[in-house]
Amino acid sequence: MNIRPLNFLLLTVNAAVFFIYFEWFAIPLLEIIRIDGILLNIVLAPLFLGFLSYSMYQGEAIWRVLFGAITPILPLLLAYESDPAKPGLSMLVAVGIWIFFVVGGGVALLTQKIARKRSVE
Repeated sequence: MNIRPLNFLLLTVNAAVFFIYFEWFAIPLLEIIRIDGILLNIVLAPLFLGFLSYSMYQGEAIWRVLFGAITPILPLLLAYESDPAKPGLSMLVAVGIWIFFVVGGGVALLTQKIARKRSVE
């Protein structure tokens, strides 16, 4: 089992990028791009950030998956704000963001596996 120390640094950097995007850039980006907020911030941004995040991690696949799955959890918990009128809705949105983040990471892992297989042939 090889856990590379660089992965811990990348975990911190990726979590910070995730938090910074959702805290400061998510709303202004909607005004620039003029796209549906749900599509951009719950589907496309987590897919893209997940793909980038998983692409950076190194080592065995199991450790890359674990580090990638942990990456958005801390920022989502830090930004978690419950609305008394709709209890649980923000947690449901956070779970959706996490799922799309992991799917983006899965695409990154599959892409890298296919690329490695083609380079061997």
